[in-house]
Amino acid sequence: MLPQQVSLFLSMDDLDRRIIAELQFDPRQNNAKLATSLGITQHTVGKRIERLVSSGEIIFTALPYMPLFGFYISAYIGLRLRQKSMLPLIAAQLCKSPQIRYVSSCEGFADIFIGGDFKNNDDLSNFISEHIAKIEGISQINTMVEIKRIKEPSFGRFGIRNLRRNITPKREGIVIDEINHLIILELQKDARKPLKNLASLMKMSEQTISLRIKKLIASGAIELATLVSDKVIMDSQNVFVAIKIDLPKVVEVGTYLATFPVVANAGIYSGDFQILAYLNADSPEDINNFTNKELLKIDGVNRIDWLINLKVLKRGFSWIR
Repeated sequence: MLPQQVSLFLSMDDLDRRIIAELQFDPRQNNAKLATSLGITQHTVGKRIERLVSSGEIIFTALPYMPLFGFYISAYIGLRLRQKSMLPLIAAQLCKSPQIRYVSSCEGFADIFIGGDFKNNDDLSNFISEHIAKIEGISQINTMVEIKRIKEPSFGRFGIRNLRRNITPKREGIVIDEINHLIILELQKDARKPLKNLASLMKMSEQTISLRIKKLIASGAIELATLVSDKVIMDSQNVFVAIKIDLPKVVEVGTYLATFPVVANAGIYSGDFQILAYLNADSPEDINNFTNKELLKIDGVNRIDWLINLKVLKRGFSWIR
């Protein structure tokens, strides 16, 4: 049984949510188009977006397909501490690492859970031996390397049409030259950056920049996204679940799990557990119902272990460097 946790509430009205939903569908659509779609004035749209951005409730960014940029290994690492009192100091050290995009304090099979992108196995091994293993107070390191992505993360989108595409586009036919690399870096800072600003920076025409962005998106090299903050997506209703499965049934079970809306993202991993899934639901009861009525009854599932986020200390996204 998943423990009950206190939910947080935020002051976001229906219009804010409608604006965000439209921007998640297309982050680069202009304010005039948004105003027409929503039946409000362009001034209202601009003011609302400005407030949502300045308050940190949304960000506009580009999510890259990391293997195209030399990062072939995605891994999560669970850490056990000798003393829980050391958690703030150790977590602060981990948050400073550029390789790490996710850090949370947890309850379950780890005290601290981190996730990051690495160029290869040697890069990951060196990070563990040269960085993590030398941090005072860590008693156990459990590394889970992603072997296959089952379901792409939705990163706090709301609305079915705003979820990442079910069919993964072909990551081919695109060259990440110096210009494309710079465009992506700028779009990661702000996916709504005006074409005229990008064109001025690259010393190219707006038409050329627009065409390059369209090709980057169509090829699957990047996805432009409007992401909401942790104030909107409540961590009290989001948990990791590690699943031990009979090896011959791993792909079959993983494919089936991906069909459930409560499974926000999932992958097949090396280590003691074969599947790591991130569950997102309206309430802890929904997660419990999914676990008891669906997950535990799937043929091939032998064991599950919870990892409940107590506090997310760093939630970043894959950045090319």
